[in-house]
Amino acid sequence: FNVANTAVAPDGFSRVGVIVNGGFPGTLIQANKDDTLHIAVNDQLTDPTMR
Repeated sequence: FNVANTAVAPDGFSRVGVIVNGGFPGTLIQANKDDTLHIAVNDQLTDPTMR
């Protein structure tokens, strides 16, 4: 997953938000109880308040 910050306007008002793989909202990850998940994340966040 590529995680980055960019301008988003989900309610019509622009603000900086987090996008995953170029989209907002991010990709849904589903799992069942006792599942083990291995998720590779490419942190492209540049806003220091989002780290």
